[in-house]
Amino acid sequence: MNPNWLTIENDGERVILKKCSRDAEGEIVIPEGVTEISDDGLAPGECGFEFCDRITSVIIPNSVTTIGIAAFRYCASLSSVKIPDSVISIGKLAFHGCLNLKSVEIGNFVREIGDMAFLDCCGLTSMVIPNSVTSIGDNAFDCCDNLKSIIYKGTTYTDIDEAVAAINANGKK
Repeated sequence: MNPNWLTIENDGERVILKKCSRDAEGEIVIPEGVTEISDDGLAPGECGFEFCDRITSVIIPNSVTTIGIAAFRYCASLSSVKIPDSVISIGKLAFHGCLNLKSVEIGNFVREIGDMAFLDCCGLTSMVIPNSVTSIGDNAFDCCDNLKSIIYKGTTYTDIDEAVAAINANGKK
């Protein structure tokens, strides 16, 4: 990995991976100490790994707590992601358009999955949502035509809308 591919900013409180070069390819290892991927103050096309269509996998360290808005949007070659237990939220459009994303392992402390987070992830066939998730945003799994099951709290849902409704209802208890 070329360390010049990553733009990281430390504002004294947070260490934000602002942007990855579109030249990045293969497996990317995010340095330990980064606390956030992307930033909602950035312009479209300037968020985290957005449009890095030649990366195939990303190793996210345990220091990351937030996967921000559009963090991995349009990473068309990204095939697998393991989200560590340190992450508590997956932002809006985080994995939108990751067409070849086949495997997502979500950490045990993620509480929310944002609107359209996995929109157009047609490579997904199944997903395990940890018990910690209590909120899934609108259209989080829209156009995931091959997503046939979501497992949550030991129950396998084959109707994705039903799974999302059950998870969101659990969060309102």
